[in-house]
Amino acid sequence: MKQVPFDEIDLARFAEQYSPEQRGELRAQNGRARGLWSRLHREDVPGVILGDEVGKGKTYIALALAFATLTSTRRARVLVLTHNRKMAETWAARWSQEVRQMVDPCWAGRFDADWKPRVSSQYEEFVAALEETSRTSAILFASYDTLKRFHSHEGRRRCLLGALRLAYRAHGVRLSRGARLRLVKAVVPDGGAVPRRPASVNKAAAVTMLRDAFDPVTREWRPRSHRTIEDFLDTEAGRSLQIRPLIDLLIVDEAHKLEGRRRGSVVTHLLSGKFRKGVWVTATPFALTLDELRRRLREFQHAASAKRDYESAIRQLPLADYERAISDRVDFPQRKELEGALRSRMVRDTWDNRKERRILDWTRKATGKALLPSMVLERVISNVLNTGERTHVASLRETLCSSWGATLDSLENGALARFRDDPWVLRLQRALTDSVKLDPKLREAVEQLAKLAANGEKTVVFTHRTETSAILVEALLEDPRIRDLASNFRRASKRWRQRVERVRRTLKIPTLRQAYTVAKVIASSPDAPEKATTRALSAWWLRHEEALEAQRRSAGDYETVFDFLASVAGRGRQLPIVARYDGEVSGGDESEPDTVGNDRKFNLPCAPLILVASRKGQEGIDLHHYCRRVVLYDLPWNPALIEQRIGRVHRLGGMRSRRMPVEVVYCYEEGSYEETIARRVKQRCEMMHALLGAGTWLDQNREVDDLERYRMTFPP
Repeated sequence: MKQVPFDEIDLARFAEQYSPEQRGELRAQNGRARGLWSRLHREDVPGVILGDEVGKGKTYIALALAFATLTSTRRARVLVLTHNRKMAETWAARWSQEVRQMVDPCWAGRFDADWKPRVSSQYEEFVAALEETSRTSAILFASYDTLKRFHSHEGRRRCLLGALRLAYRAHGVRLSRGARLRLVKAVVPDGGAVPRRPASVNKAAAVTMLRDAFDPVTREWRPRSHRTIEDFLDTEAGRSLQIRPLIDLLIVDEAHKLEGRRRGSVVTHLLSGKFRKGVWVTATPFALTLDELRRRLREFQHAASAKRDYESAIRQLPLADYERAISDRVDFPQRKELEGALRSRMVRDTWDNRKERRILDWTRKATGKALLPSMVLERVISNVLNTGERTHVASLRETLCSSWGATLDSLENGALARFRDDPWVLRLQRALTDSVKLDPKLREAVEQLAKLAANGEKTVVFTHRTETSAILVEALLEDPRIRDLASNFRRASKRWRQRVERVRRTLKIPTLRQAYTVAKVIASSPDAPEKATTRALSAWWLRHEEALEAQRRSAGDYETVFDFLASVAGRGRQLPIVARYDGEVSGGDESEPDTVGNDRKFNLPCAPLILVASRKGQEGIDLHHYCRRVVLYDLPWNPALIEQRIGRVHRLGGMRSRRMPVEVVYCYEEGSYEETIARRVKQRCEMMHALLGAGTWLDQNREVDDLERYRMTFPP
């Protein structure tokens, strides 16, 4: 293999725009990309897990490997699979916009030709893209959520009919057509009319399946044979897809989500043996259980370059001994051996959270009129925990501790309705009906958020319940400081509309409509110039041009930063002080202007200053351009969810620094059960940061204290 042109791509291309302490982090990405390539092609492993923490730039490292593959192999093809269509489009935009600027100019023309990204949103489009690129280099993007539907109900029925025709070869039993149709419908009940023509299947595989799954005496499927039948159907459907030549590199984003069987079948059946090398990208590899980690590693056996004994090598890893040592709280003598074996299959870089983050608590005790509902709520929580019903107890605790509004809704319409016979539940309902906004946590959050907004600081707040989002936004909008701020911005907007022509001339904006957008952004910016002088306007634009330009590159096909601004904040787009985000990745057409698109508005140097995001906002969006503070208003038990939320602002290129680190705020009522949740969740986050297979013990609702005893590292 010829020399890989890593010298012709620089992931630190934009380092000059970042703070000094972040430049080294960007340059380190080049080293991790080289380390991954070395494992794949010099150590000759079939695949590697790229497990950098959230915000460390895994997307660009993976795309650097894509570039190296395309430039080092003639007619190479790369396939990138994400967890949904929107993220596939985001990866494609970053390839065509930002990666293009990171490579040597001699390669730039290829990004408009063979390397122009192809995004498939349907399985048929994916197959067509494979056929169209069979004789050229290409980079393809799709989602495994789309490709998991790689066979139709009709195809599954035809395949089963073809297998059942071999019942005599498997068991010496002849089946009538009616019996075959009945057995087919038992497996695929919702497939429309049963097709007349059976499919041609692999006879050896079909006979094996029938011997395992079909009972010749009762002439029925054996109990618990569903998985065997499904594996056969998936394998046959995957066999029907011919990929020639093979995919040279398969990149799977959010690889921990392959744990779902249908999603996992995309790798284990549809693409099995059809890609040479694989890179699994996941920000939370330590949140996996050890069994899940084994499965992720074993999936690399489906790479065409995997040796025949690959699976046995994974089975021999002393992961079971490691698990027993931690469970028994004893030393693990094989730690270095296991660490060395995994290093060839995993690369991981972590934040130094002691320097990068500041942990704060927003707490308030219940006093006055809030005492009664707080005391009754604690009694209800105690009763729920003592019921002995384990199902949904964790989610019930999250609901009870989310907000009084969410609790009241659950009492009336949700899971707590089944506890209506408990007299304390009835008391709680009466106590909350007229006092929802007296919630101590709500009052503390509104006080702190309004103060920060008045100082011009941006904050993103994550809630788990939509009722909580609604009541938090409502309470904020009623706060006098938020109202005064909104009034100030309205008055500023009127002034800046009169200065549009001067803004246009000073900043050399092509059209008057674009100038109106820029004036609107300036009007609601905390650092807006007092006067519209040339010097003041130029200074304001200089402060924000780089951040806006970075967003333009990531957003897709916008020729100028003014085009990008017009799409986000132009005519018809409101810029409120407080906004919600419950929408899809990267906004959209604002069909629901209350939520969709507010993530992009929040990244502007203007209002919104407070973004209240649901769990839909914890993945796939960037919120770091003007924000370094995340408030965890609700505390889910799973630390991976918390890290995903923090990762929206703790990212490369953000405004954080050693002097002003990322602020992570835990919000809870002091002295309540939620304070216990906060303490345990912080400990769980430490486990997930340091302990391989932390999900094993988190699933068992246990925490591990002596993390240094079992810590492993996986540098490039």
